[in-house]
Amino acid sequence: MNFNSLKAKLLLIAVISIIALLVSSLVGINGIRGAQDDINKIGKNTLPSIVGLSMINEGQTAVKAAMLGTAIYENDYSNVGKEGFETMLKQQKKAWDSIDQGLKIYNEISQSKEEEALWKESLKSWEAWK
Repeated sequence: MNFNSLKAKLLLIAVISIIALLVSSLVGINGIRGAQDDINKIGKNTLPSIVGLSMINEGQTAVKAAMLGTAIYENDYSNVGKEGFETMLKQQKKAWDSIDQGLKIYNEISQSKEEEALWKESLKSWEAWK
């Protein structure tokens, strides 16, 4: 083929541009698939894990607050003290329910080996705190 003619040069440019378009399309499709996998991982694994751990953390803080409130009301034998004590016990039970729900959410999600090892260590500390 004679590359000195205008027709040959235009044909060569068209072929090169089509090849470049195909290559860039394949790179883009590959990037989109990778991003889609990462988004699915975040939505189905990471974010629910964070929600579960957050519920555990909030519940732990609520338990501490209820324990302090219980200590304030436990020696107050008036009606106000009894009502306050009962309210603190209800809040404490609600906080423990929230903790249990957070633990359930977190335990249902698949974990990596590293995360699983860290979680087992954390459970030891958790049992000591309980």
